[in-house]
Amino acid sequence: MPDKKRLPPTSNKRKRAELKVKREIRRKKKLAREGRLVRGREIPVGSIAADISQQAPNNSISARLYYVDKPFRCADCGAEEVWTASQQKWYYEVAKGPIYGEAKRCRACRAKRRREREGQRRKSQPKK
Repeated sequence: MPDKKRLPPTSNKRKRAELKVKREIRRKKKLAREGRLVRGREIPVGSIAADISQQAPNNSISARLYYVDKPFRCADCGAEEVWTASQQKWYYEVAKGPIYGEAKRCRACRAKRRREREGQRRKSQPKK
């Protein structure tokens, strides 16, 4: 009889661990195909992936990896609003807002404050 090489016996615990690793690899590949994997991390469904290179440097340890819609209450009028993921992307990546900054006022109240500040500037400037 030919001498067959025997493989060491594998325990069930080890088999389960190997299966778990294989499942995780398959899951990550699926997420990558769906565009829901950023820097090896899963992002929630319906979120927008962040471009970390476009965010303003602020000496922080972490950057935003994705943006999700965030509800908030206006500080002036108390209205319930939603800061959308696309608005957050613009704020952090185009306007270069601070990474820890968040929405505080609704659109109407921001416009009102802007008009008030413009009015104060005009009053304080000397007439020509």
